[in-house]
Amino acid sequence: MFDSFSDKYELMITFPQRIDKERPFFKTIFDTYNSSRILDTGCGTGNHAIEFTKMGVEVVGVDMYQKSF
Repeated sequence: MFDSFSDKYELMITFPQRIDKERPFFKTIFDTYNSSRILDTGCGTGNHAIEFTKMGVEVVGVDMYQKSF
């Protein structure tokens, strides 16, 4: 399903603004659980996985979407 929607999804979602709001939440989770490695299931285009890597977390992203991260 995501294959047919992926190009439109990237245009609809303004990821930089979204991640600015989400970053403090993820940092709290990573710090609270001492997370240095995560599995990002359903990673889609990999935007979150890339951002998590920038935050110093080792990420493995998996998705059924053929163009996924």
